[in-house]
Amino acid sequence: MDSQLQQLIARHKDKPGGDLVSLLNDIQDSYGHLPGDALSQVASALNIPLSQVYGTSSFYTFLSTRPQGRNVIRICKGIPCDLKARHEVVQALEAGLGIRP
Repeated sequence: MDSQLQQLIARHKDKPGGDLVSLLNDIQDSYGHLPGDALSQVASALNIPLSQVYGTSSFYTFLSTRPQGRNVIRICKGIPCDLKARHEVVQALEAGLGIRP
């Protein structure tokens, strides 16, 4: 386990419940994503099942187990967003940035 990951785990380990979401968010901030070996080490250090760590990391949309770009654009796909002209927002982003979802 590298020292940076050890420090992050140590900082969160003393908090109630290990503060798993905050720990995963800090790891992602440091590494750009949540590497699989880091998830295993978190599970071991917090003495919780790896399935719980992975389940938490895959449940929250702001966490990613794959490397992401420097800037991430998220568009709501819910019915309320459709009623508020989500498609027009997507079209404007496509035209302005020259990218597609």
